[in-house]
Parts: sequence; C-alpha cells; structure tokens
Amino acid sequence: MKATGPKGLHGRVIQELGRAIISGEFAPSAPLPGQEECCARLGVSRTVLREALRVLAAKGLVDARPKAGTFVRPRENWNFLDPDILEWRIQTDEQALVLDQLYELRQMVEPTAAFLAASRAKLNDFRRIGEAFDAMAAAGHGEDSVEPDLAFHRAIIAASGNDLFASL
Repeated sequence: MKATGPKGLHGRVIQELGRAIISGEFAPSAPLPGQEECCARLGVSRTVLREALRVLAAKGLVDARPKAGTFVRPRENWNFLDPDILEWRIQTDEQALVLDQLYELRQMVEPTAAFLAASRAKLNDFRRIGEAFDAMAAAGHGEDSVEPDLAFHRAIIAASGNDLFASL
C-alpha cells in the first residue's frame, strides 16, 4: 500500500506528524507543540506547517482552535480508510489488527461487488476484469502482485456500478 500524500517538504511534514499522532506520540485530545516548536523541530516555515495541519485536519487527525492551539482529535474522528492513515497504522504495533480489519471489510464488500458486477457489467467491463485477472495471475505472489491485485479488484468494483464501493 502506498501513501497518496503530496511529496516534498509539505508531504514530509504530513508524514512525520501523521505517524507521530497514529503511533501515540501525541495522544488524543492532547495539544501539539506550538507553531514555533513544530517549525523548529521539523525545519519548516509556518506556511508549510499550516498547510500540513490542514491536510491532517481533513484526515480527521487534528483540530485547530483559535488562540488555543492544535489538538489531536479522538480516534473516533480519524478517517481510518484514508490511505495514509492505513499505511501509518500498518507501520505501528497495530499492524496485525489493521490487516485483520481490512480483511473483514473485504469479506463484507467483495462478494456483493462481485455479484453486482456479474449482473451489471458490460462487455468492456468483462474484458477489463479478464485482463486484470491475467496480470494478477502472471504476477504470482509477493510485492509484485499488489498492483495487479488492486487492478483486478478495482475492475470488479467499477463493473458493480456502485460508486460507494469505489470510495472504499
């Protein structure tokens, strides 16, 4: 799984702060260090820090309060389906739990998506599914199989015609 966050300085700050929050370095409801301390610690300007905090706020991780500071939001506010948050959680001691939860989600969604794809798919959808399956089979198992596996499942979900499945 690859992070989808922006690259460069801005992306590095998002990654560092996001990992620190997810790992528990900054506990839920606790304030983050002040802007000056964060900027010095991360070696960035206030502008870069503010933009990174906006991204983390959109992921549900932080909440900026005027004149009070920026606080880590409680876990129930986190967007656990965000690709960055998934990646950061997999890099913690929660890895086994996260993978189990992903598997449970897949068990709920994939059979229904396959059923809908079988009943709604057009000829072009079946061709795309077949091509993705062939690529997945050729890749075998291991790291090289991740992208073909995702392409196969995305083709099935697209053929299901359910836009909400695609968001998952």
